[in-house]
Amino acid sequence: MSSDEDEKKAAAQKALVDAQVSGKPLMMMPRTNAVQIQYPMLNDTNYMVWATKMKFILWNLRVWKAIEGEDEVDEEVDRGAMAALSQSVPDSMVMTLADYAMAKEAWEAIREIRVGEGKVKRARAQVLKRQLNKMEMSRAETIAEYSVKITNLVSEIKSLDGKVTDTEVVEKLFSSVTDKFTDIIGTIEQFSDITKMTVPKAISRLRTHEENQKGRKEPKDNAVTRCSGGDGGVDGGDDDDDDGDDVPLDDDGDGVDFPLREGISRRIPARRRALFSLVFSAPQAVTLREVLSVA
Repeated sequence: MSSDEDEKKAAAQKALVDAQVSGKPLMMMPRTNAVQIQYPMLNDTNYMVWATKMKFILWNLRVWKAIEGEDEVDEEVDRGAMAALSQSVPDSMVMTLADYAMAKEAWEAIREIRVGEGKVKRARAQVLKRQLNKMEMSRAETIAEYSVKITNLVSEIKSLDGKVTDTEVVEKLFSSVTDKFTDIIGTIEQFSDITKMTVPKAISRLRTHEENQKGRKEPKDNAVTRCSGGDGGVDGGDDDDDDGDDVPLDDDGDGVDFPLREGISRRIPARRRALFSLVFSAPQAVTLREVLSVA
């Protein structure tokens, strides 16, 4: 390294130290009255805004040519630009800037550090998004366990400045749970706008359905075994298992005639017997209107 370069580096380091020791905003306007400058502070996420603000400030200080100029820059101008940079970066980065003899080199180092870190974050976020897309609920998992895995992954993606909307998470949840949730998801999609549904609400609906299905055994006095056409009453039956077989079939085995009001009934197909039975065991999860709509 030549003696001139040594002198420039020493001068730059002195300017950095002087600016840091003073703790005051740098005042530099060589050809005009000095004005107090409020410098933006660089952080992990604001490089583009920081660089734009610093460009305006360095223009105003008439030292921007030290950053963009290709010709040899006056030493005083270069030192002024370096000192300005030192006022706008965290203390942990100041000593890094001191390794550079020219303000242009220091500026490029800042850009590489921050933009390079941004690329790493984006790459990591993409990896996590691929993991999210591949996730599937196992039969051994509960909704509570599976939803925690999804929400933790989504939180990590967002911490890396990745974008994941509630709608995307809800759709992922509904498409990746086990098939025992097929009926309730179909009902939710028919009667709710999932583009407006929050993730906690979706999880709550699935957990309610899951809890209602755990070890459910219908008491004989509540089981749906026969529907009368006159008063819509429900009589007890002998079969109390939980697979929907307690719903009576008519003579041809196709379904059951459910009384809507006096003199009017509607056929409930056999394929919807389990869902029909659920009305009487979990009205808060599935309503009669939903059953009749999907039957």
